[in-house]
Amino acid sequence: MNPITEFQDQYASILTDTALDGVIHGKDKILLFRLLGDTDPATKLAFQTTHTFTFSPDREIIKTKDGDVTRNNGTGTEVSIEAIQKRGDKLLGMLTVAAIEDLTVEVWEVTVDEGLKDEAGAYPAVYARGKLDSWELPAGAEEEATVTSTLTVEGKPKFGYTPLTADQEAAVDYAFRTAEAIPSGV
Repeated sequence: MNPITEFQDQYASILTDTALDGVIHGKDKILLFRLLGDTDPATKLAFQTTHTFTFSPDREIIKTKDGDVTRNNGTGTEVSIEAIQKRGDKLLGMLTVAAIEDLTVEVWEVTVDEGLKDEAGAYPAVYARGKLDSWELPAGAEEEATVTSTLTVEGKPKFGYTPLTADQEAAVDYAFRTAEAIPSGV
């Protein structure tokens, strides 16, 4: 059986023709976070500089008299994160607490590319949950204070589509505003 056919529904969002049509820019892939069990919308970590999803098959090579045999012991997934610290970023504080208290964090990698939206206006996304294995807050004398972390994913990441709230869209990029007075609370 063709392995792509076998997993076609599960990985539909990354197997579509448009998913591979053209260039996807790293700046269009953002991470949203939420503590598992929280019901508020996920939040974007401010000033993300880079992140990496790493899928690492755990293979064991067994030597036999007839040659090597490979045993697959599963695939581990990690998400490495780098960002510049922003004053007043509540999510930075929440993730710090999650690392200290060993709390489970949900993460979405959303590809915010208008050309990849589905019919309902949702963006392709990877969803995972796990724990922050490291949480470093480097503060060099001649550069911005940063945060680096690694989230170890529990189970397999899920692929699909997610809509973004108006606040999440605004965190990605600000929209045009007129020069008129702004009503309070907006």
